[in-house]
Amino acid sequence: MKNIKTRITKIIRWMMLKIILPVWYKLCCICPVNEKSVVFIEVKLPEISDNFLVLQDRLKDDYQITNYFLRNSFVGKLEYFKRCFQMLKGLARAKYAFVSEATYVLGTIRLRKGTKLVQTWHACGAFKKFGYSTMDAEFGATKKEMLRYPTHRNYTLVSVSSPSIVWAYKEAMGIDDDNIVKPLGVSRTDLFFQENYIEKARKKLEEKVPATKGKKCLLYAPTFRGNVENAESPAEIDLSLFRENFEDEYILLLKFHPLASDSIKIKEEDAGFVYDLSKDFSVNELLCTCDICISDYSSLIFEYAIFKKPIFLFTYDLDAYYNNRGFYYDIKSMLPGSLCMTNEELIAKIKQIDAYDMDCLEEFREKYMASCDGKATERILKYIGIE
Repeated sequence: MKNIKTRITKIIRWMMLKIILPVWYKLCCICPVNEKSVVFIEVKLPEISDNFLVLQDRLKDDYQITNYFLRNSFVGKLEYFKRCFQMLKGLARAKYAFVSEATYVLGTIRLRKGTKLVQTWHACGAFKKFGYSTMDAEFGATKKEMLRYPTHRNYTLVSVSSPSIVWAYKEAMGIDDDNIVKPLGVSRTDLFFQENYIEKARKKLEEKVPATKGKKCLLYAPTFRGNVENAESPAEIDLSLFRENFEDEYILLLKFHPLASDSIKIKEEDAGFVYDLSKDFSVNELLCTCDICISDYSSLIFEYAIFKKPIFLFTYDLDAYYNNRGFYYDIKSMLPGSLCMTNEELIAKIKQIDAYDMDCLEEFREKYMASCDGKATERILKYIGIE
């Protein structure tokens, strides 16, 4: 019975992605393109993410902006395809479209010539593998499935954070054209060069957590474990041990991945030292305000490198994560001395912060974030014809 249901599901999916949605989009293309229409497509999140904030602010006065929230994996299939129909209708009439994640729907249509589709991607640098780089791996889809549903074929532009990582995105997205994957920078990092944004984030943090006044901030912001549908937050960090070692000098802020539904339980005795701000702050706001960033396999370390402040990677499950997903570069050589396998090792290195290799961090920044200088949004818009 289970096999029959699975087969039926696959048939329905094939019909929707290969026949029904493409035909629907083509019918919608009968209407002319609206030269002032811009659509933003959020694949999983229920609200506009930091990926689009600067772009929308730049375009809002001159263009008609429409946002679509597909909520893939977070709503039922019927609701999801309903949202896809609505999005494709808007896309068919749009002059410009922006997306920051992968979705099969955009790969199974034939994008009309009058529309330009920009992939801003939600990650900087090139860290853990994705897309075609994970075909037939434990984390990725099968080669057969990826060839059947070519996710990344319609992009006008994929803008990445540095010339040195273009190869990784071309591999992951199966793109050969050198004119599509371009190191123009990542739009959302422009915020990190706006002093008013940083100051606003600092004030917000002080108002929400008055204890941060007069103390330094440690930020623990790991990626999720498991898959998208059942994303979990890692719970191996020892909050009490951190409090015992750092409560006189630091405040510890927690920011878990937006797809993870759970978080670490904070003990009563740690409450004045540890604050979970996952629901109250964007990761951009916290990166602006913290003094040390602790992460693991999250691409936010590339963004944080812009601030030229210490980064540590708590990689207690490195072997398992590598076997499940893999990396584009040797993680052990990316930031030498920053990998920590235990809480004790992590704490010891933070205590020796004066010995942190800042020259290595600068090399890391130059290699992976060379195109992020506060002007990425303007370069992206100019490339697609918006002056």
